[in-house]
Amino acid sequence: MRSLFGIPSGNIPTLQQYNTKLATINKEGLYKTGTTILNTLMAVLRKKKELHSLVNKIFTDNKGKNILAIDKRLLFDQLIDEIFAPDFLDHGASSELTKLTRQLQSLAIRLERYSINPGKDAQKDKQLLPHLNNLYNFENKVDEMSTEAKEAYDKYRQMIAEYRISIFSPEIKTCVPVSAKKLQLQWQIVLTKH
Repeated sequence: MRSLFGIPSGNIPTLQQYNTKLATINKEGLYKTGTTILNTLMAVLRKKKELHSLVNKIFTDNKGKNILAIDKRLLFDQLIDEIFAPDFLDHGASSELTKLTRQLQSLAIRLERYSINPGKDAQKDKQLLPHLNNLYNFENKVDEMSTEAKEAYDKYRQMIAEYRISIFSPEIKTCVPVSAKKLQLQWQIVLTKH
């Protein structure tokens, strides 16, 4: 229902917002809208399965032996799991499914390129490292943050996801303009609000 009403935060919409959304759903049809969301979800889950298969293909030979660095294989498996957090369905909005699709497409492109040139992937990965370290070091403090700080932190996480797309698969356009400088500025906002 959250996806239908576009309220991923769980906040109750105003009466006007509710009536407007209800009119849109009535016009489009509940069944059709629900089917579209379900089809998108199933496509995303199929893409996830394809990515796991691609990881297996890249990192094992035809005899089932690991042929590339096991730590990189674990990294790619972890990236898939991060995209699909255990509560990814709780976020609600169908726009989140679109973001997941983009992130999976980007990861598929990265995997293909990694299989050709692991060294170049490592160079690109270094650009993300300071920002990933910021997230890791702040992970235990999120529960103590104010609402504003949590929103700034979430925005920073989303910006990192977009930055990852821009680094490893620039042919996929980012949802928001992002750069290392913009990430640093957002991190400063997180620190000041904390």
